[in-house]
Amino acid sequence: MTTVPAPRRLLDVKRCQWVAAGLLGAVVGFLGAVSGAEPHGPQKPTAPAETAKPAPELSRYEAREFHMGQPIILVLYAADDEAAQAASRVVFDRFAELDRTFSDYKEESELSRLCRDYRVGEPVSISSDLFQVLKESQRVSEATDGLFDVTLAPVIRLWRQARRTRKLPDAEILRQALARVGSEKMRLDERNSTVTFSEPGMQLDLGGIGVGWTLDDVGRRLKDRGIHQFLIDASGDILCGDPPPGRSGWRVAVQPLLEDGSQPVLLSLRNRSVTTSGDAYRFVEIDGKRYSHIVDPETGMGLTGRASVTLVASKAVDADAFSKGVSVLGVERGLKFVESMPGFECSFVVVVDGMPRRVVSRGFPELEEHATATPVSQ
Repeated sequence: MTTVPAPRRLLDVKRCQWVAAGLLGAVVGFLGAVSGAEPHGPQKPTAPAETAKPAPELSRYEAREFHMGQPIILVLYAADDEAAQAASRVVFDRFAELDRTFSDYKEESELSRLCRDYRVGEPVSISSDLFQVLKESQRVSEATDGLFDVTLAPVIRLWRQARRTRKLPDAEILRQALARVGSEKMRLDERNSTVTFSEPGMQLDLGGIGVGWTLDDVGRRLKDRGIHQFLIDASGDILCGDPPPGRSGWRVAVQPLLEDGSQPVLLSLRNRSVTTSGDAYRFVEIDGKRYSHIVDPETGMGLTGRASVTLVASKAVDADAFSKGVSVLGVERGLKFVESMPGFECSFVVVVDGMPRRVVSRGFPELEEHATATPVSQ
């Protein structure tokens, strides 16, 4: 799908690749103001028009760098090249910093050192960033009754190996890994910024929450610099700020689950985040059966039903983490859960007899550029 063209400027920023369109996780463009609605923008000044300072003209800038194992695409509106360049460095430098904190692939990341060096029952001091992510992970785990759990890392590592070898994890080894799983085995002390593990051999995987938390963090930093109109796409985890000047929202295209000629679903989003979780790209087939990269913490097995979940929330950390738990819940329980959460909306696409079937939460059609689905719950 093509996007509505818009003026933009290119900057010569160290390590930045400036791009024109074609966002990887979603196609992003602009939507005109909804009929009968006022374009989004600053409030009308109360001072006489002749004394009010005109708002600076904003230009569109785009940039891309590679962090956390994926391309990070930034689109923003700024008054000049200097402001845009400074804002882009805030975003990309912070992604690089938090990758050195959250990664379980980097041997010397803070997370890797924590999991390697801790002693059972002894508190370990950790950075504020890592503490806050672990605190958020426990909140999501509690809300989903453990269906999202960052302590699932020992099981996830077995499935990473299974994708390489195309062999199912050994049942006994899987059982032993599951015995080390459980957020209740990880105790946080906010006053002292420490974490204590109650079992040996525990591991943490922040792959389902770290990117979302980082998006929220850099979004706040952009706003602190006066950059309010932006979109950040972390390979499908997307955070939208205020819409472009004179527009009602950012256009985000949710790609179809199957390559069957279906058109993307177009969403119009402002000050919201969206994530799609599913097995469209990350899966393994073993003995003729397809297993998703999303693992059920109760069984330790990868999900086997062809499905994707698109979750919209106010915070990127919620869209990122809760989309995994909702995937494990399935359509009926997942929709019920989403509709109990303020500010959440979702769309399920499931494959039944080889055909995609789409069901959505009550408020999801209001986010669509063209409503194409009827809510299941009336």
